[in-house]
Amino acid sequence: MGNKSPWFRIRSGSFLSQWYPSKKSADYVVSDYKIRSLILKNKYWEVSEIFISRVESKINIDIRSAKPGSIIGKQGSSLSVLKDKISNIFDKKFDISIQVTPVKDSEKDAQIIASRIASEMEKRRSYKAAAKRAVQDALRSSKGIKIKCSGRLGGAEIARDFKLSSGSVPANTIRADIRYGFAEANTNSGKCGVKVWVNLGLEEKKNVS
Repeated sequence: MGNKSPWFRIRSGSFLSQWYPSKKSADYVVSDYKIRSLILKNKYWEVSEIFISRVESKINIDIRSAKPGSIIGKQGSSLSVLKDKISNIFDKKFDISIQVTPVKDSEKDAQIIASRIASEMEKRRSYKAAAKRAVQDALRSSKGIKIKCSGRLGGAEIARDFKLSSGSVPANTIRADIRYGFAEANTNSGKCGVKVWVNLGLEEKKNVS
């Protein structure tokens, strides 16, 4: 098996966590994973990306979502509950600040598309119809899209794969701006995985002087 690198490293060069490496780097990695797992657990929030930055005893969390109102809640009630759950992850107190940023053009965001299909599968709705609808919406503002659903789809006794693609999704072209999203659906038959690739076109060459 070849080593797989995430798209945000080899393509965009950006990182989802920012903190100064120290002796507690291992603890930072584990806590960042727990924070993201807690937020991504609710698929109805349609979270795209989660940026975490640390400065001494302060933790800044930037959540990019297609439904910021559902995360904030009425008068910030849901946001305060989320902040309390995150603070319970740590042994000592941290100054936690959460910022919610709305996502524009959510129909071409790979992570949001995967979350939407997974939520439809949990509601016992047709995953094929959800995938076809996502492909039609994504092609309006992207070059191509590829969707793969795996598991006991539709309550089948034997696990199988369902693939749907349209347009161009060049996996080996580094210049191509391809976004990747993954979500899991907890159904009565077991867990089903949803993977989505969206091609946003070729990136322009940067002049290095």
